[in-house]
Amino acid sequence: MIKALSHWDLDGIASIINLWNAIKNRNNFEYKLTSYNNLEKNLNNLTKEKYQVLWVTDLNFSEEQIKNLTTKPKDSNIFYIDHHVYDYDIQDIIKDSKNIFTRINRKYCGSLNTFLFLSNLSKNKKSFWNDNKEKLVELNKIVNVYDLWQKENPLFFDKAIPLNDLFWEYGFEKFFKKFRNGYDLDDEDIETSENKKKERMEYLKDSYENFSVKNEDTKSLFVLNPNKKFTNDFTLYYPDYEFYVIHKDIENDMFNFSIRINRDNEFTISNLIMELKNRNIEVSAGGHDKSGGMSVHKNNIDEFMDAINNIFGEYINA
Repeated sequence: MIKALSHWDLDGIASIINLWNAIKNRNNFEYKLTSYNNLEKNLNNLTKEKYQVLWVTDLNFSEEQIKNLTTKPKDSNIFYIDHHVYDYDIQDIIKDSKNIFTRINRKYCGSLNTFLFLSNLSKNKKSFWNDNKEKLVELNKIVNVYDLWQKENPLFFDKAIPLNDLFWEYGFEKFFKKFRNGYDLDDEDIETSENKKKERMEYLKDSYENFSVKNEDTKSLFVLNPNKKFTNDFTLYYPDYEFYVIHKDIENDMFNFSIRINRDNEFTISNLIMELKNRNIEVSAGGHDKSGGMSVHKNNIDEFMDAINNIFGEYINA
């Protein structure tokens, strides 16, 4: 049995699509997408299951979670492919594990890293991409542009944002069925994209005018009405702020936020996480240099909001 665990987002499902195309005996292939709030539960379930191969893609594991991978039976091979920021040395943890293989490359998103890793495996063999290769290349290029937020790339507004809209509108099962052979839009996709564009603009305008806290002193925007379909878009349409804290949803008593830093400087998500830890604010967090996710328990939300405001202010006024 081959199993795969990936992140519940566009990058995560595209990683699964790459694996599905590379695996010939698909009857023995099972995959699951997970949010970070459910990651620990899904990992615990995996430890009770049997498999020959486990693929982990586009997931930012904690040091303890990586250590747990090393306890798996030696007859189970594990491939861990990711692109996020880590504050520990993964290779040091797995150095004695002969059955764990990694590709950690922040230059590309999770799906493109997965595609390149699999392509390298097939270099000296007949390619397993077959007739789908051109469409899969296009899919991975588009996902990479979106996930790394490459706004200057012509694909960003033309294809990347609409494709992400389709993922959140369809859900992972329908999206997988429609795009498992690569990027190829049909009439339903085009019509849906146009409708989501209108919905986006209405939501952003209403959120900014009626459900946002604008702090001019810290140059930060706090958006308080959840809609995780469009959490990234405030930086595009309201670019005058340096920091964005966008409430995505509430899950298992945890407030989930998307954090964006719209500033060309050295302050990063890792700096923010460290500053929160220094203030004894408990958060579950991860991501990239300028964008990431944070989860805060409902009992700590007031302390979190006060702390993050102070951190932004200290940085702006430094």
